[in-house]
Amino acid sequence: MQRFKTARDGHAPAESREAFTNWAEQQYQDGVPLDRKTRGQLWNCTDIVPRWVLDLFDLPAGLSYAAAVRRLS
Repeated sequence: MQRFKTARDGHAPAESREAFTNWAEQQYQDGVPLDRKTRGQLWNCTDIVPRWVLDLFDLPAGLSYAAAVRRLS
C-alpha cells in the first residue's frame, strides 16, 4: 500500500475513509477514540463524509473528513 501524505494530498485512501465510518458506528455506541493513524490520514482529506455519519454526531451536512475529524478530536 502506498503511504498517504497528509500535507500534500486532498484525498485519503478509501481504507482510511472506511475506517472512519466504522469507527463512527462503534464510537457512537461505545465511546471508542479514533486511532491516531486514521486521524492523521484524514486530517487534510477534502472528501465529504456521508450524511448518516455526520448525523450520528449532530454535525452539519457537507463536512469534509478533515473538518469532521478536527471537530471530533
